[in-house]
Amino acid sequence: MEIAYRIPLTLTPEELAAMVERAARASGAQVSMHGPEPAYSASRSGKLVGAFVRALRVEGIPLTFKRKTGTSDMNIVGPVWRCPIVAYGPGAAALDHTPQEHIEMTEFFQGVSVLERVLTDLATEEFAPC
Repeated sequence: MEIAYRIPLTLTPEELAAMVERAARASGAQVSMHGPEPAYSASRSGKLVGAFVRALRVEGIPLTFKRKTGTSDMNIVGPVWRCPIVAYGPGAAALDHTPQEHIEMTEFFQGVSVLERVLTDLATEEFAPC
């Protein structure tokens, strides 16, 4: 069996591995873990987040922040690049990576408008991403 997991910011991959190995030993199972990635969280402040907040408000999209550790490449590149980083996309986050995941075309086009506004906003000011 192969299992992918998401871990909270308060738990390291090594701590999770130790917990899994203890449970495996107790049940007589064998485990092999690979590809550990610690959770990553970026700041909610700064020019990049501000540009998204403004764009979402102009588009009339309710602003919601979600902590989504383990669901994007942010976990890999965030700690290495040390740059402002966000995850954004239209649709219902509760449906992400499920068979029911979908977006309406109006949400798709609204998402394009948001990204266009963000890029235009950032292009009009001095923005040094890293």
